[in-house]
Amino acid sequence: MYPQVLLLIIALWRGGRGIAYSILGLSIIGAYIAADHYVLQLTEIFTGVTDGNVPCDASGISCAKMEFFRYGYVTIPMMSLSAFALNIIGSLVMLRWRAA
Repeated sequence: MYPQVLLLIIALWRGGRGIAYSILGLSIIGAYIAADHYVLQLTEIFTGVTDGNVPCDASGISCAKMEFFRYGYVTIPMMSLSAFALNIIGSLVMLRWRAA
């Protein structure tokens, strides 16, 4: 995700808009994954129901525990979803600017 922002800035600065299609596709896939993770987290928070699958216990960091939860909805997946949304908007702006 992070290199996409840098690539968009460089492409916008240099006037190259060919990368916008790649960034758009990658961002849509990333946004879907982030949204799915966010919905899973919210379901667990508000219902208290867990399916018992905790894939990252081996590293010592539990995925069941939320390290960051602010304002009742902002979690790390929500932040990444916001970044992907900004990349999607940036790509669409670049593609629209090219068409004009």
